[in-house]
This record gives sequence, structure tokens and C-alpha cells, in this order.
Amino acid sequence: MRIKDFTTKVGSGITPRGGAEVYQSEGIPLFRSQNITNEGLLLHDIAYISEEIHKSMSSTRLKPNDVLLNITGASIGRCYYLPNDFTEGNVNQHVCIIRSTSKVLSLYLYYCLVSDLGQQKIYLTQTGANREGLTKEDISNFEFDIPSFEEQGRIVSYLNDKVGKIDDRVSLLSKKRDAYLKLKKALISRVVTKGLNPNARFKPSGVDWIGEIPEGWELKRIKDVVELVNEKTNDTSLPYIALENIESWTARYIPSDSTTEGTNSIFHSGDVLFGKLRPYLAKGYLPKNDGICSTEFFVLRPYRDVHNKYILYFILSHQVIDYLKNQVAGVKMPRTNWDSFANLTIPLPHSEEQQSIASYLDEKCSEIDANITNLEKQIEKYKELKRALISEVVTGKRTV
Repeated sequence: MRIKDFTTKVGSGITPRGGAEVYQSEGIPLFRSQNITNEGLLLHDIAYISEEIHKSMSSTRLKPNDVLLNITGASIGRCYYLPNDFTEGNVNQHVCIIRSTSKVLSLYLYYCLVSDLGQQKIYLTQTGANREGLTKEDISNFEFDIPSFEEQGRIVSYLNDKVGKIDDRVSLLSKKRDAYLKLKKALISRVVTKGLNPNARFKPSGVDWIGEIPEGWELKRIKDVVELVNEKTNDTSLPYIALENIESWTARYIPSDSTTEGTNSIFHSGDVLFGKLRPYLAKGYLPKNDGICSTEFFVLRPYRDVHNKYILYFILSHQVIDYLKNQVAGVKMPRTNWDSFANLTIPLPHSEEQQSIASYLDEKCSEIDANITNLEKQIEKYKELKRALISEVVTGKRTV
């Protein structure tokens, strides 16, 4: 059967009138492509709209048992099933709503779409010269083998049980990974405010969120140790870094197909980049080459005898991020401004100790990162097992 033979709705959402400017910090959730995964909804970067706008988008209001499918960009094919207890929400134009009739269980359709067969159909059908895409017609014509309603129920029950056990294992491994991430944050925060000498004598910093610091350290403001670089260019041929290219908290670069038009900031190797939009996402980076970046980054150039990696570790400490989170301006697109950031107090040891701290954190964080990487590999193996199991069952290779 084709999807259009057993659905009452196949259609994408819409961009709210006014675009991103109408987003709020609370209200009705508007699910976008970055929120949709095969394992669940990611809520850390969710947008909200008012009840009034939600009502005006009546054709894309979500219902329990809807299947959501990402239809554009790098996340194309990611899919999520809205459970029976889902309350309310909406989607933008990058997400397709698929609403099944009583002929086919929504969960069975979900399992078909996330199976290797379903993902292959998506891969072979997607179009677009620069950006992948699926149309309503593409999705409506996807064809799957549909067993009897009773057998669909058996398949769904079987997969819910087996997949649930795999998900439990993934959850346990994820908690271990998160514990290492928490340990890493605590280590960085302690060392950039207390140093490496456990026998050092301390003095009050006078700043509540910093506490005591070693006696030989100075208290400076960020603007006393780095220069804000405001070089701009419209030349888009240079290597480009977008906010989405920087992983939160880790300062790691993530390749993507992001492009740019218009004005961008110029940076040089050795500068420190920090994302001022939604600073609570903790996006900092040390570029290894010259290039351009989104104007949503501060481009910071350390003064003489100030080490860029020490600056990066400090601004990515949880105390700093927590402080900036409380200083942001704007509800819809929260940003930290330069005045707030520039006057941030930084405890500063002498140059040699800055280097020692950075080297120590490089070593210790590398060990923690190795454990995190090992856990992530295990998580990926279980996810592969889950995908293989789903594919075998919905194609009849495994009888249930």
C-alpha cells in the first residue's frame, strides 16, 4: 500500500507569520527539524509560539499518534511518533505530519519509515541541488508491505518490547556518558578558579560565583585581557563557521553543509570564538586557520601574555555560562551583549601558570573525552542493532 492509501493527512508545517521573531520562551511548542529524532524529541533548543499564532496555524496542529518526518536538510528522514498522551504542539515547514487511518497503526508506519527500507526510499527520493528535500507527493507514494491489522499489532508489540530493552541499555550508557561530561565541567571550573597547587594560599575574590582564588592571581575584566575584533567582510569564499558547526561545551568543530550570504566576521588563527546567541549553549572554539564566521560570535583576540586556550577554558566553565545565562537580553532570541561579557570578572594567574593549567586540562579532558567516545561507540552499536531488528521485522525476515 502507498502511504496515501491509508492516511488522512500528509503535509508539512508552515513558518509562523513573522518568522523567528515571533518565537517566545514559553507557550505552545513549535517542533522544528532539530527537535525531531528517531529516539525522541530534543527539547533543549525548542521554540514556542503564542496560543493565538497556534490557532492561526490550525492546519498543522498536532494530534496524538501523528508521525513526524523531517523533510529537508541534513536531518532528512529522522522520524518520531507522538504517543497517546501527547497534548499540543505545531511544526514548521521542515517537518511533515503523517496521520494514519484505522487501516494501519501509526506505530507500524513509524517502524516502516525508520527501517533501512524506509530510509533507503527517502535517500533515493530526496531532491534538490544544494539542499535535500522531500515533497508531500514523494511521501504519499512511498509503498510498504502492510500485513493484517492483527499482525501489525503483534509486530508493534514485539518491537516495542525489544526496542524498549535496547533503549533502556542506551539510556544507561547515556547516563554514564553524561556523568563524565559533568565531571569534565566540574574539573574545568575548579582549575580555572583554584589553580593546580592544592597547597596554595587563597584570598577572597569578592565575586560570589568565583569564590576564593590563589593569592598570586589577579582579578581582571574580560575586556582587559582580550580585544573584541570587529572586522567584517562580504567575501564568502573564505572558510565559514556557523553556530551549528560548534558542539556545545566541547569546543569541537562539527562539519555541516551550512553556507552564508552577506556580512560576516573575520577571524584569525589563535582568536577565540564565543557564541553570543543563546550563550547557555556554551559554544566556544579556537580556529586553527583564518576564516569568517557568523556575526553571532564574539571574535576575541587575547592580549600579550594571555593564553587563548586558558581564556577558552574559562569562558566555557559552568560558572561563566550560568552567569551569562542570567544576563541575556531578549526573550525570542536571547543574546549576551558585549558590555555584560566585557565586564565579566576573570581570575588570571601569570602567563606560565595559564599555560600549565591549559596543558593540564588538555590532558585530563582528553582522558575523559576518551571514555565519553568509548561510551558513544557502544551507544551507536546498540542503535545499529535496533535499526537492524526493526528492518528484519517489518520486511518479514524475522517472524513474530
